[in-house]
Amino acid sequence: MLESGYTIVDLDPFYFYGIEAKGPFMETAPSTWKAFKAAPLPANTEYLQTVFQLKPEPIYRAGVQLTEPAKDVPDGFVQIKSDGGLYAKFVLRGSYDQLPVEMGNVMKRAHEKEQVEESGSYIERYVNTPETTPEADLITEIYVPLKKTITIKVEGKVKASPKVLYDTLLDRTKPGSIWYTVKDYFLDIKEGGLFYHCVEFGGNRYPHYGKFVELKDGEKVSMRWMSMYTKGLDSLVTFTFTPSGSETLVVIEHKGLPNCKMGRQHKDGWNFMIDSFNQVFK
Repeated sequence: MLESGYTIVDLDPFYFYGIEAKGPFMETAPSTWKAFKAAPLPANTEYLQTVFQLKPEPIYRAGVQLTEPAKDVPDGFVQIKSDGGLYAKFVLRGSYDQLPVEMGNVMKRAHEKEQVEESGSYIERYVNTPETTPEADLITEIYVPLKKTITIKVEGKVKASPKVLYDTLLDRTKPGSIWYTVKDYFLDIKEGGLFYHCVEFGGNRYPHYGKFVELKDGEKVSMRWMSMYTKGLDSLVTFTFTPSGSETLVVIEHKGLPNCKMGRQHKDGWNFMIDSFNQVFK
């Protein structure tokens, strides 16, 4: 049975040793495992596992994770160093017969909730094996590769014109501005101009730095954005204001955020920004 939830993990780099084949998995999986199991295992084996990729072409690898690299790699075998990285980890309990169906469920859940790295390596890690464990107690960890950076997009309608909202966003004296109530700040509002502000909350200070990239009067504000919540990454925030009847559709898109809790929290922050507009323009 596939557990209902999953966790986000940052895998350490590791070495994989095994046999690989290109082509449809229904054909390559049985043959690679048969060939691998016919050979002796390296002494430094940690886990039996499958490492496969879907794009740009399907490659299936049957083998083991090593605690350290093997000194000798026989003909027909490969040894690959994985950089590790960010993964969604799912856990399957019970028979391996479930894997084809449950892998489809894993893919569906991951793509619904996360931003998957389509060209990355997927991992099936066999924590125990049928040789030593009853079938009902088998544990398979399934890892889906995630993008290192993500894009967050929020939107909402506000009862004000695009021009009014544009001006409000950039005028720190107006309620609804990013910089409203901020005491410690520097603003040079022009394309290429720099900005700095420090948000104080709960007795802590949160510096933000950036640069205005594009200012299109009444339509668009685009700026580089960096803070401790971007983990030092130079991200890009874009506000667009589009007429929608008597209202304006406000879209905030934030690209290049770290794929972690701190990065995802920007979604709450930008939703709060739209809520602030709606509080001002009721």
